[in-house]
Amino acid sequence: MASSTPNTIILFVNGAERQIVDKLVAATSTIKPGMLVEMSSATQVTPVASASKVNTRMVAIEAAWADDVTAKAIDQAYDSADNVRVIYAQPGDLLYMWLAPSQTAVIGSVLASSTTAGALLVDATNKGHDVVGVAEEAVTTTGSSARIKVRIL
Repeated sequence: MASSTPNTIILFVNGAERQIVDKLVAATSTIKPGMLVEMSSATQVTPVASASKVNTRMVAIEAAWADDVTAKAIDQAYDSADNVRVIYAQPGDLLYMWLAPSQTAVIGSVLASSTTAGALLVDATNKGHDVVGVAEEAVTTTGSSARIKVRIL
């Protein structure tokens, strides 16, 4: 039986392929594929760790060197100073991202940047500038983050 858990971050692109940017360096060793990231300098990226952060839709994807032998490529974090592969997601794309701890997302929940590094939170206020997408599946988290399928807005 096939697994229902995706093994890739990019599940669907709306239109043409997304260009992968791989010239940016990890500022920390906490970047995992599927995290919402931002520029921390002209050449470095770091996980977004602020609620109400202006949304750039920059998302880390799997490392090209990840081999799926010791762990799934989507679970292998980037080390500090590694080149991080990112895409600029476009409206309609479907990505496998992170939902912050203590969240209950239902299908259609609006998701926005959070204070949990690189993760999203359920946003009942729909502030606008920090909204990333909507949940394509129901996920409830407790003490740790979990992955969720997100339709980018």
